[in-house]
Amino acid sequence: MVTPATRHPLLARPTPLLRVGTALLKLEALRPGAGFDDRALPLWDALPGGEVPAGADAVFAGSAGAALAAASWARARGVKLTAIVHGALLHEARETLGIWRVAWEAAPSREAALALAARRADEGARLLPPLDGPEAAGIFERTLGAELLRDLEEAQLSPALVIAPAGAAAALAGAVRALRPRFPGVQPLLLTPRASGDELPELPAAASAPPIDIAGVRRQTVTRAEAAQARAELARELGLLAGHAGALAAQLARRSAVRAGSCAVALVGSAGEREFSLDAAEAAAPVTP
Repeated sequence: MVTPATRHPLLARPTPLLRVGTALLKLEALRPGAGFDDRALPLWDALPGGEVPAGADAVFAGSAGAALAAASWARARGVKLTAIVHGALLHEARETLGIWRVAWEAAPSREAALALAARRADEGARLLPPLDGPEAAGIFERTLGAELLRDLEEAQLSPALVIAPAGAAAALAGAVRALRPRFPGVQPLLLTPRASGDELPELPAAASAPPIDIAGVRRQTVTRAEAAQARAELARELGLLAGHAGALAAQLARRSAVRAGSCAVALVGSAGEREFSLDAAEAAAPVTP
């Protein structure tokens, strides 16, 4: 069996856990792929039909963050990858995919992206499983979840809740599954956009959101304005540049009321430099008197 440690030693390195008061911020933005998604890449090196050979065509459906993580995988193996991207696709992601020479197509929803990827597979491309599905959640449980469990036990803290944006549903599910045998009361909190105009990278609208398979998940709707404010606050107060959705998860964790000896954990993914175009758009937006 191929594991992250044997095939991807760099990808197997743990990410830092930053303690701020009663909040613990798991900085997945510092992953080699600058987000959650590269943790699930070992899926593609343990496919039932064997590895994808160099020069072969492959296709998959995923978010912009998943497409960026997949680009490095494809480049290293000489695979001709096409990404069918759903959800928010910013200027930075488009340009980076071009630099990596990854072909991409935009789809209006996750379901449409999966269907289009299947059609490309019917035409001869190798179909790769999504990096945000149930199989990916299993990898997150063994990696991200195991890291969190070890860190919490060393800190002698009990997690009251784990917060993540909707695009990181597989990461949230995997983390909570790993924690619950030791901390059965931990609650997963999933952030979702309040309206279609509030969609952001890692904060997809319902049509593009991946499934989450974990009991007791609570959902909280948030706005793009709240995320922008949280991103600015996190940068100003902690010197930490994170994506909008991850920054909001971090700030909510910092503001959560927990009992003594407990903490709130935020999964902070997506490197902040991928979202400068959003900052520019927000700065240029007219101010309502």
